[in-house]
Amino acid sequence: MRSGTAKVVEYWEAILKQRLITVILYNLELRYCIELLNFDFAVYTYEKYLFASQACLREIHASILRKHLHRLEHPDAVEQDVESEKEDDNKLEDEMHEDEDDKRYSPEPIPQHTENQFEEEDVSFSPQLMHGNEDEDAIDPKEDKAELDRKREAVVLEHQRKVQKAMKAKARVPDEMEMKAIKTMGAMEEGDAVFGAGAEVNLDSQVYWWHDKYRPRKPKYFNRVHTGYEWNKYN
Repeated sequence: MRSGTAKVVEYWEAILKQRLITVILYNLELRYCIELLNFDFAVYTYEKYLFASQACLREIHASILRKHLHRLEHPDAVEQDVESEKEDDNKLEDEMHEDEDDKRYSPEPIPQHTENQFEEEDVSFSPQLMHGNEDEDAIDPKEDKAELDRKREAVVLEHQRKVQKAMKAKARVPDEMEMKAIKTMGAMEEGDAVFGAGAEVNLDSQVYWWHDKYRPRKPKYFNRVHTGYEWNKYN
């Protein structure tokens, strides 16, 4: 194909593709074989250590059985061994006691209780009930209620006094400019609009409900400009 003498190029291209696939499959199979060998080797080592541990356990078991059999056959020797072990244990205990005696401090002084202390301890340990001033007179409920009513009336009167003072402060005296305007324009006639402080509207009289916000209304016209929405008898 490189020399250019091949007549059927498609055939050789198919051969090359098939060769590439064969190489890939061979590599996969080789990798699988290597993994399988590694697994077999791991299993072999595990079984080897398992057999070795079992053999060690068998040896330990056999040694224990031999010792037990020796004790059964020679009980005198066993008693001597037990006595020697007891002597060793006693020596260790004596050495430990000697060390503790060396480290022991002087004894603590024993507290001496007097007769009064024993008498006080015999009494109950519950705390005594503490009272207030026993000479204090009890409060009459009627007098207490009357005093409370007087204080409430005083608070109400103080609140009313503050409200009246605020209402008087709102009554403003007309200034010089308003007086001059009244003299110049004359008295109010029918159709005149009220401006200034007299044009204030009491908002408490106009209740604005929440459902009025989205209520359909006719459009507003400014200088008779159409807003783009037609109103007819159907809406």
